[in-house]
Amino acid sequence: MGKPLSTLAMAIMMLTVACGPEVGNEDDIPGELEYEQIYNRVYRLDRRVDVIHDYERDDGIQRECGLLTDRAFEELESTLAALDRSVDYGEHPADCMPYQALVYIDGFEHSPFECGWSCCHQDLYRAV
Repeated sequence: MGKPLSTLAMAIMMLTVACGPEVGNEDDIPGELEYEQIYNRVYRLDRRVDVIHDYERDDGIQRECGLLTDRAFEELESTLAALDRSVDYGEHPADCMPYQALVYIDGFEHSPFECGWSCCHQDLYRAV
C-alpha cells in the first residue's frame, strides 16, 4: 500500500518545479495537511506540496517539496469544488481496507476520510 502512494507522490514531485531548500522542522511547513498514511504525510498550500516521509529512506531524504503543475492544480481544484461538503466520502464496501490512509479536506463535515490507494471513494480518486 505505501509503495504505490510513495510512487504517486514521487511522480507528482517529478512533474513539478523545485520550490527551494528545506526550511526548519515540520512546524515550519507551509499549508495544511491534505493526505496522511503510515509512510508519509502530504501538505499543500495552493500549488506548493511538501511530503514528509515517516520511515528511514535509503537516500536519507525525509522531506520533499515541489509545485503542482497547472494541469494538476486545476484538476485538484475542480475535483474538490465538485464534491458535496456534507457527504461522508469515507464509506467503503465491507471488503475494502483503507490501510490507515486519510484525506483531509478543509470545511468538509466528515473530514478526514479514510482513503487508501486501492480503497477510496470514487469521487476522491482524482484528488488523491
